[in-house]
Amino acid sequence: MPVAEQSLPGRALLRESAYVSLRDAIVNGTLAGGEQLRDNGLGAWLNVSRTRSGKRSPGWNGQAWCRRNPGCSTVVAPLDSRATREAHTAVSAMHELAVREAVPRLAAVECEQLRRANAAFASALDGNDADATRANWQTLLDAAKETHVHAG
Repeated sequence: MPVAEQSLPGRALLRESAYVSLRDAIVNGTLAGGEQLRDNGLGAWLNVSRTRSGKRSPGWNGQAWCRRNPGCSTVVAPLDSRATREAHTAVSAMHELAVREAVPRLAAVECEQLRRANAAFASALDGNDADATRANWQTLLDAAKETHVHAG
């Protein structure tokens, strides 16, 4: 039997897929701080059993996204402004370093692509258009990823 040169990609576990969906819903604001997470509702939304949604993924251990009161409730944790500011400071410093390293390696067309994406994002922010802001943020991220591939 011939052996493949490359191994097959790993199979995603259902609980991990549910974890990622739940995490993303909290991060993007679909599930708001203080919102109660009911196993039945989560199970239906994530397309997993009530038992599976109640057990959560091992990835939840040590995360501050939810507050569990065993036997009572699980709620989405409110935004921690101080922790957010601290994380913002660290991430900003990393982005600054990445930009300083990458910009000298970018072609003019890549710089222009990033400028256009950034201008569209800024315009959406100024217009208080949440949907356009999200869409333009994704476009900006995609443009940045593409230039990182070329600059790296």
